[in-house]
Amino acid sequence: MQLHACSRPPAASWVTVGSAGFSAGEADHTSLAFSPNGTPYVAYEDYGNSYKATVMALIALPAATTGAATSITGTGATLNGTVNDDGVATTVAFEYGTSASYGTSVAATTPAGGTLSAGSGSTAASVDLTSLTPGTTYHFRVDATGNGVTVNGSDATFTTPPVPVVTGISPTSGPSAGGTSVTITGTGFTNATIVSFGSTAAASYTVNSATQIAAVSPAGSPGAVHVTVTTSGGTSVTSTADQFTYQKLTPTVTAGSPSVVYGTSSATLTA
Repeated sequence: MQLHACSRPPAASWVTVGSAGFSAGEADHTSLAFSPNGTPYVAYEDYGNSYKATVMALIALPAATTGAATSITGTGATLNGTVNDDGVATTVAFEYGTSASYGTSVAATTPAGGTLSAGSGSTAASVDLTSLTPGTTYHFRVDATGNGVTVNGSDATFTTPPVPVVTGISPTSGPSAGGTSVTITGTGFTNATIVSFGSTAAASYTVNSATQIAAVSPAGSPGAVHVTVTTSGGTSVTSTADQFTYQKLTPTVTAGSPSVVYGTSSATLTA
C-alpha cells in the first residue's frame, strides 16, 4: 500500500462505500489507502456487524447553516440560509412543516434552480412559501447535498400571525358626520395596519392591546357597516358582532326660532 500526504477538507465526513458501516463492536483487519486524487479510504472487518467487510471514504461535503425566516404573513414567509459548497457541486433545498419531522421539501429559488457549482463558496439561499396557515408555528431547515450526501442545517421556527377577530364594538351607532369614539374588542390586533368602517378607513385608531383598539368613526352614509381590522395575518371576517350603524340626523324646529338645525349647519325659514 502506497501512502500519500493529504489534508482533511474543511467540511468532510467519513462516508460508507456500499453497504454496512460502523457499529458498536470492534473493527478488525483495518487497512488504509489513498486514491490517486488523495481521497483516503479505510477498509476493515466490522466485528459488530457480522464480520462484514466495510469500506469508508473521507470526502468533502458542503456546509449548511439555517437562517431566520423573513417577510412573515398569515399565509406566507421567506426561508433563508447559507450554504458553502466546499468545492463540491451542490443542490440546495429547504424542509418545513409543523414539527421537527418537517414533511415537505422544496428546492431553493436562490441560488437559481437550487444549485451551486463547485467553487461558488459561501452563498445565500432562500425560498418563498405560500399557502401557509395563519396562527401556526412552522419548523424549517436548509439542506445541502454534495457528493451524494445531504448535510442538514439546524432546526429553526417561525409563527404566522393569526387572522384578527372582532367580537364586539361599543357604542354600536353614531352620527353620519363621524367622530364617534368606538372601542373594538377581539383577538389578534397586534400590529394592526388598517381599521375600517365599511370601505372607509377610521378617522384614527390606537391599538391598546392584542384584544382592544380605540378608533374614531369617519363620516358615512346612514345605515349599518362592518368594522374590520387588518394585520399581516389578514382581515377580520365580518359578523353581526362588528356592525356599526350610522344614524340619519333629523331636522328640528325650535319654538321661537325660524332656523332649521341639521348637523352643524342651519337654514333660515322664511314665510
